[in-house]
Amino acid sequence: MELYCTLPKSVKDPSDQHKKKKKGNETINDFLTEFLPNKRIKTGENSLKDKVLMLDSVRQKWEKPLKTKCRNSLSAKDRRRFKVFDIEQGEHRFNDYIPLHKMWQEYMMASLDIKRYNLPNPGPKKENNERLLKADYHGCMITVRKTKCPSLLGQSGIVLMETKNTFKIVTKDNKLKILPKMNSLFSFTIKEFVFTIHGSQFCSKSSMRVRKKFKFKGSADL
Repeated sequence: MELYCTLPKSVKDPSDQHKKKKKGNETINDFLTEFLPNKRIKTGENSLKDKVLMLDSVRQKWEKPLKTKCRNSLSAKDRRRFKVFDIEQGEHRFNDYIPLHKMWQEYMMASLDIKRYNLPNPGPKKENNERLLKADYHGCMITVRKTKCPSLLGQSGIVLMETKNTFKIVTKDNKLKILPKMNSLFSFTIKEFVFTIHGSQFCSKSSMRVRKKFKFKGSADL
């Protein structure tokens, strides 16, 4: 008994070239076209070329990374809590700050370049005015020459702390005094030179005065 079956076309017609093996890209395209939903397939010849397609419909929720706090200094709230800038009466003695005053005099002499000038007025007035405004006064022996508060007139001492609106000084009798800048005239001495500053021009933090551009303001009569 003989069995017969039809031959495949490739055997019948070996010259048929349209049934060659498909390339790798064509195989992938056919696979994606067959198994992906129609909404996720774009029409066009190169719609699937050089693209990443997710076969799963699961979407992972993106979580924002937590910010880590890295502080090299205390915050303003912590400073108030630990009382970093609080100066209590009776804790400071005048003689303990005399070395600080000597260091401040050397700093001001270098800043104003007093050693180079032998004239009564050390250096150009305009340059010195700007340097005085931007200088640091911690350690300065300051004296109140004029003020609208009679009880503060003549008060003198070394500056322990400078705030936006006040100078905190320790006097020779080891007392703490707070001098308001507004409507006050102060003076200090470096060698034989006496400098006078208007407190109303200094109503800003010492750290902010360095980068601040000053304009001349008329001072009120005291």
